Amino acid sequence: MFGNSLQKECKIPQMGVWDGDTWIWNLAWRHNWFLWDHDLVATFMELIDNKKSIINKKDNWVWMNNSEGTYCVKHMYKSLLSQEGETEQHIDSKVWSTLWNIKASSKALAFSWSLLLNKIQSKGIGKTKSNQIWKVVWVLWRHQNNIIFREGNPDF
Repeated sequence: MFGNSLQKECKIPQMGVWDGDTWIWNLAWRHNWFLWDHDLVATFMELIDNKKSIINKKDNWVWMNNSEGTYCVKHMYKSLLSQEGETEQHIDSKVWSTLWNIKASSKALAFSWSLLLNKIQSKGIGKTKSNQIWKVVWVLWRHQNNIIFREGNPDF
């Protein structure tokens, strides 16, 4: 959703208006949502509509899934997994800790996570855990070699 937003640098006061005591969101998107995104957008709007805003209170950011209140991709990912009712239990914790610490592009890591969680559509081949782990290793190895031998630029 963030990628589709035209208000990536905005704070809350710039993303809506007060109508009496009621906050009205005025979110701007780069393009209309695809049909498969409608449930996600509806859930998002429900979540932000349920938050109480206070008139004349200074805007600030607090990440509730972290005890320090700071945002971290790792905590966000774990939060999303728990919301889907999935856990990382089906994959060895060493695999996850290694994956979180690999110096690779965000695209390669995101693809690797998707593979490990069976989120990539395929024709039913390679559904075992060991095959998934080897797929991740292959993706990261190819990415690393592209950077080394073709002088590519990682997007860290």
